[in-house]
Formats: sequence, structure tokens, C-alpha cells
Amino acid sequence: MDAIFLQVLNGLDKGGAYALIALGLTLVFGTLGVVNFAHG
Repeated sequence: MDAIFLQVLNGLDKGGAYALIALGLTLVFGTLGVVNFAHG
């Protein structure tokens, strides 16, 4: 049961990181009109 809980937390962690990256790229593309792949 503990391993399942850790896997869920790991998935939420990685999903949140991907969501933040996507949000940053979306904001840059929305304002500038170009995709900035040097996004840190």
C-alpha cells in the first residue's frame, strides 16, 4: 500500500512539473507569438 501511495505522489510531482513547463511555454507563445525552446 505504501508503494502505491509513493507512486501516486511521484506521478503528481512529475505531472505538476510538466504542467508548469507547458504553462510557461504557453504564456511565452501567447505574448510573443514564437516558441522559446530556451525556456529555463
